[in-house]
Amino acid sequence: MNIIASSDSAYFPSSQSLSSQKTEQVQTRAVGPDVLRSLAILLVMLVHLPVEATPSVLVGVRTYAWLGVDIFFVLSGFRNPTLQRGCSEGRR
Repeated sequence: MNIIASSDSAYFPSSQSLSSQKTEQVQTRAVGPDVLRSLAILLVMLVHLPVEATPSVLVGVRTYAWLGVDIFFVLSGFRNPTLQRGCSEGRR
Protein backbone atom coordinates (compact mmCIF):
# COMPACT_ATOMS: atom_id res chain seq x y z
CA MET A 1 0.00 0.00 0.00
CA ASN A 2 1.51 3.30 -1.09
CA ILE A 3 0.62 6.49 0.74
CA ILE A 4 1.37 9.79 -0.93
CA ALA A 5 1.76 12.75 1.39
CA SER A 6 -0.20 15.83 0.53
CA SER A 7 1.53 19.17 0.29
CA ASP A 8 0.02 20.39 3.57
CA SER A 9 1.35 17.52 5.68
CA ALA A 10 3.99 17.91 8.38
CA TYR A 11 6.63 16.32 6.17
CA PHE A 12 6.00 18.56 3.18
CA PRO A 13 5.13 22.07 4.39
CA SER A 14 3.60 24.46 1.89
CA SER A 15 5.71 27.16 0.31
CA GLN A 16 3.83 29.81 2.30
CA SER A 17 4.76 28.24 5.63
CA LEU A 18 8.39 27.90 4.53
CA SER A 19 8.62 31.56 3.60
CA SER A 20 7.10 32.62 6.90
CA GLN A 21 9.68 30.69 8.95
CA LYS A 22 12.50 32.62 10.52
CA THR A 23 15.67 32.33 8.46
CA GLU A 24 18.80 31.43 10.38
CA GLN A 25 21.93 33.52 10.23
CA VAL A 26 24.66 31.91 8.18
CA GLN A 27 27.80 31.41 10.25
CA THR A 28 31.15 31.90 8.61
CA ARG A 29 33.72 29.29 9.46
CA ALA A 30 37.37 30.10 10.03
CA VAL A 31 39.45 28.30 7.43
CA GLY A 32 42.81 28.80 9.18
CA PRO A 33 42.36 26.24 11.97
CA ASP A 34 41.07 23.66 9.50
CA VAL A 35 44.13 24.14 7.30
CA LEU A 36 46.44 23.78 10.31
CA ARG A 37 44.62 20.62 11.41
CA SER A 38 45.06 19.21 7.90
CA LEU A 39 48.78 19.94 8.01
CA ALA A 40 48.99 18.33 11.44
CA ILE A 41 47.33 15.19 10.06
CA LEU A 42 49.86 15.11 7.22
CA LEU A 43 52.70 15.40 9.76
CA VAL A 44 51.33 12.44 11.71
CA MET A 45 51.10 10.45 8.49
CA LEU A 46 54.71 11.38 7.74
CA VAL A 47 55.83 9.92 11.08
CA HIS A 48 54.18 6.61 10.23
CA LEU A 49 55.64 6.50 6.73
CA PRO A 50 58.63 4.15 6.46
CA VAL A 51 61.96 5.99 6.30
CA GLU A 52 62.76 4.42 2.95
CA ALA A 53 59.51 5.72 1.48
CA THR A 54 59.94 9.29 2.77
CA PRO A 55 60.58 11.77 -0.06
CA SER A 56 63.98 13.42 0.20
CA VAL A 57 62.36 16.86 0.47
CA LEU A 58 60.55 15.81 3.68
CA VAL A 59 63.46 14.10 5.46
CA GLY A 60 64.28 17.28 7.42
CA VAL A 61 60.64 17.81 8.35
CA ARG A 62 60.32 14.24 9.60
CA THR A 63 62.30 15.02 12.79
CA TYR A 64 59.61 17.53 13.83
CA ALA A 65 56.61 15.58 12.56
CA TRP A 66 55.73 14.41 16.09
CA LEU A 67 54.45 17.95 16.69
CA GLY A 68 51.51 17.08 14.41
CA VAL A 69 49.76 15.21 17.22
CA ASP A 70 50.08 18.14 19.62
CA ILE A 71 48.93 20.66 17.03
CA PHE A 72 45.96 18.49 16.10
CA PHE A 73 44.77 18.06 19.67
CA VAL A 74 45.22 21.73 20.58
CA LEU A 75 43.22 22.86 17.55
CA SER A 76 40.57 20.19 18.14
CA GLY A 77 40.29 21.32 21.75
CA PHE A 78 39.61 24.83 20.50
CA ARG A 79 37.20 23.78 17.76
CA ASN A 80 34.99 21.23 19.54
CA PRO A 81 33.75 23.43 22.42
CA THR A 82 33.10 26.20 19.91
CA LEU A 83 30.90 23.87 17.86
CA GLN A 84 29.13 22.61 20.97
CA ARG A 85 28.42 26.14 22.13
CA GLY A 86 26.92 26.94 18.72
CA CYS A 87 24.67 23.85 18.83
CA SER A 88 23.46 24.61 22.35
CA GLU A 89 22.39 28.07 21.20
CA GLY A 90 20.30 26.57 18.42
CA ARG A 91 22.76 27.14 15.58
CA ARG A 92 24.10 24.28 13.48
